[in-house]
Amino acid sequence: MTNILTIFLLTISLTTFGQTCDTINGKLINCVDSNGLRQGQWELTKKKILVSGYGGLGSKDGCRYFEKAEYYPLAKGAYKDNRKIGTWEYYTGDKSANLEKKITYYVDGSIEDENLLDRYTIEISSDTLKVNGQLYHDLGTLNIACQTGVCSINLSDGQQVMSFDFVDMDRLEFEMLRLQMGEYNREIKKKKDAR
Repeated sequence: MTNILTIFLLTISLTTFGQTCDTINGKLINCVDSNGLRQGQWELTKKKILVSGYGGLGSKDGCRYFEKAEYYPLAKGAYKDNRKIGTWEYYTGDKSANLEKKITYYVDGSIEDENLLDRYTIEISSDTLKVNGQLYHDLGTLNIACQTGVCSINLSDGQQVMSFDFVDMDRLEFEMLRLQMGEYNREIKKKKDAR
């Protein structure tokens, strides 16, 4: 009777407090609790099927599906109550599996985005009204400051390269991309030569 009661209580506690997780190389990841909220360490991957098919036609087990696949990392990080916390690493999602960027999610809702491919680091306030950071340009480090609806991008000595209305993050990303593509190289060189 004691064994039956123990099994019953264990079953109740697992369904009440249980969570579902994936197990990869002996560690639990990608957990979802009983409320449907993501918890703990997460690893997101991209699956590339190399070959697949069906075999075993006419055997006693019947037709079976088989596949050979490769998995490429996309992102790694942690969740708490369905919110990203701490530092997340994002990868290119291909065979090279290069680290593309790191984003740190702080408790106050602000984030720090360190993009290794596009070569910039920015800090964004929780209300996204204030952005500060650096863009690592071929001609030198540029400082980014956005607040009260205006963004300015300056040389390290304070000379302004450009300013524009800060409506949303898309506009800032667009201007940073234009800088990286060299559209403002002439203005940057003129300002640096005038020193």
